[in-house]
Amino acid sequence: MLPRTLGFFRPAKDLTLSPVLTFTHPITKNKIRVASEICAEYSASVLKLNYSDFPPYLHIVNGNQTGVYTHHQCGKYMIIIDSMIKPCIILLENEDFSSMQFIAYQNNLLAVNLELEGPLRAIYPFERRIINKFNEYIEKLSDFPIYVKQLTTLRDDFVATMAPHPP
Repeated sequence: MLPRTLGFFRPAKDLTLSPVLTFTHPITKNKIRVASEICAEYSASVLKLNYSDFPPYLHIVNGNQTGVYTHHQCGKYMIIIDSMIKPCIILLENEDFSSMQFIAYQNNLLAVNLELEGPLRAIYPFERRIINKFNEYIEKLSDFPIYVKQLTTLRDDFVATMAPHPP
């Protein structure tokens, strides 16, 4: 778990700044819209309420114990960068893994060796919710090591049995 001081948990001070950036693909020259918001904005569905007419391709959420709310997702793909759980790509319920056109990698900027890790695993929202529940109960029962061990084993077994979802 990252200390809260190392995260991005504050909204922008300047209200004229847009959370959406537009990039040009170097080969196809297509425009790619990427949006970012913090967990509090995501919980209030700020991005979706303001940009649903022309949603971004990628929706990034920076958070601390951020839940997965598909009705707040704005964009084809979403990555939750959370202080508690390893980043992953969250897909919509009806998304087919074989048709994914997006691959993301992770980099630990605090490490001496700046190699990319990945690609990030792509999961469905319900899988993330199950993992979140396991983590919630593991934390609540931290005073009972036997239960923590059992729940950790169950969580790890669940993750191991999930189908390998390629990007």
